[in-house]
Amino acid sequence: MPLTTTDLSRRRKTLLAAGGVAVVAAVGVTVGVLVTGDGEDDGPTNAASCSDVEFIGVAGSGQRDGGVSAEDAVDAESTDGAEATDAPSTGIVSEVGSIVADTYTNLEADLPEDTSINLRAVDYPAMSVPLSLKKETWQEYFGSVAQGMTATEETINGTVEECPLSKVVVVGYSQGAMAARRALLDLGPVDNIVAGVLIGDGDKLPDDQVSTISDYGTDDYRGISQMAKSEWNIDSGGSDEPLPAEWESRILSACRDGDVVCALDSFNLGSILDDISAHINYDAEDWRGFLAEKVAG
Repeated sequence: MPLTTTDLSRRRKTLLAAGGVAVVAAVGVTVGVLVTGDGEDDGPTNAASCSDVEFIGVAGSGQRDGGVSAEDAVDAESTDGAEATDAPSTGIVSEVGSIVADTYTNLEADLPEDTSINLRAVDYPAMSVPLSLKKETWQEYFGSVAQGMTATEETINGTVEECPLSKVVVVGYSQGAMAARRALLDLGPVDNIVAGVLIGDGDKLPDDQVSTISDYGTDDYRGISQMAKSEWNIDSGGSDEPLPAEWESRILSACRDGDVVCALDSFNLGSILDDISAHINYDAEDWRGFLAEKVAG
């Protein structure tokens, strides 16, 4: 029997309806694959070697590989300039120096038992304290700081890339504090970095946007690299730019009254070596609570 116009119309509607069901079914299957498939992105993950807290330590002058530290420089000055060296340090002290090591040990003890921590020592020359007033010698010294800045930046970037879920702490002393500050200034705020301590920072600025220890009373002083630029015309590499305001609650600058590296009145080698005692007698207990609070937060 020949099909009427009404029959053809009905057939078209039936085919369209069936086709629509097929399309919906196909789309449903596709969506189901997208939602339940194995290709889901679970977000960043830590490498197996990462700890909950990654502690980046930057040693001070002469504190790596048996160099002449600030303490040695005092001994040398008292023995008519003869170079004095201590017995080689061992363990983490040989990597980051005693005050940074004490800071690490304190934090390790203050963490909950189920929280792991790992020390990453920045590998850079940490050139010994110059015992000369020659500009070229001090220029070389500040060149060591520049290398420390680069190495610290690389260590921070490598740590964050390898351990994106870890909390990062950065602590530097003396020359190491200068290297750390310059790295932090260049990088800008990094979310993973929850705390930092700059101990006896030779790049210290009076208006730096950091936390300080009020009892030290040195907020209005500037560091040795700033003085070297203004009084000796040495390209020390120290920046006049304060750290970003976002760092203020996370970064502590510890500078004791009388410290001729971070709270200098004039760039005079004799006074520096005569009055070095404040610079070499820091106590890690002074910022222990600050670090523990920031890491726990």
